Amino acid sequence: MSDAGRILTFFLGLSLLLPVLSGKEAAQEADAFFAPLSTVKSLSCRFTQEQKIRGLAHPILLTGRFCMTGKGDLAWIVETPVKFYCVIRGDLLRSWDAESGKERSVDLKDHPAFSLMIDMMKKFFSGKISVTKDYSCTVKDKRTITLIPASHNPLSGNVSRIEITLSPDGRSIASLKTLAVSGDENTLNFKETVLDKPIPESIWKEGKVQ
Repeated sequence: MSDAGRILTFFLGLSLLLPVLSGKEAAQEADAFFAPLSTVKSLSCRFTQEQKIRGLAHPILLTGRFCMTGKGDLAWIVETPVKFYCVIRGDLLRSWDAESGKERSVDLKDHPAFSLMIDMMKKFFSGKISVTKDYSCTVKDKRTITLIPASHNPLSGNVSRIEITLSPDGRSIASLKTLAVSGDENTLNFKETVLDKPIPESIWKEGKVQ
C-alpha cells in the first residue's frame, strides 16, 4: 500500500468515529460520556490496528505509536509490518514510508476536504464533539458507546456499526471498532497511554522516539 493509501485508511477510519447522536437526551448523555477527553493536554500511546477484509484469509495488522497535543498536532507512526509515519503540525502534513524512502508534504490549506476530515478527527480525540442527527446512539455503560449511522447519513450504506470503549478513567480512547456493511471490520486498540506529558520533539521532526 502506498503512503497516501495508509494516510487515507487511517484518517478515513477515524473520521467515521465522530459521535453524532439523535435526540436531546441522547445528545446530553453523549456529551457527558466524552467530556473527560477535553481535559487532556497531550496524549502518547501505542496502537494496534487490525483490518479484517472479506476475501482475505488473514487480517492485516499494523502496530505503532499515536501522539496528539491539545493544539491539534498529530503523529501516526507505523512500526510494523512496514515503517511509515504521518505527522501533522499546524497546516502542514508530512508523510514518509520505508518502501520509497521519500518524504512528502501537503499544505492542508490547499486541500479543504482533507483538512475538514482531519479537523473532525482532532475534535473527536479532544472531546470537542458536535452533536447532530446523523447517528443513533446506545451508551452501554460508562465506558462503552455504540453509534449507528442514520438512514440519511452517507455512511449508512457502508458502515453498519461503530463501537467505542474509553479507558478506565474515561480520559482517553481504549478501542475503536468499525463494522462495515460488507462484513469488513477495522479495530484500533490503544495501550501504554501517557497523558499530559511532553512529547519528544523527535516525534514531530523524524516520526520516531530517539
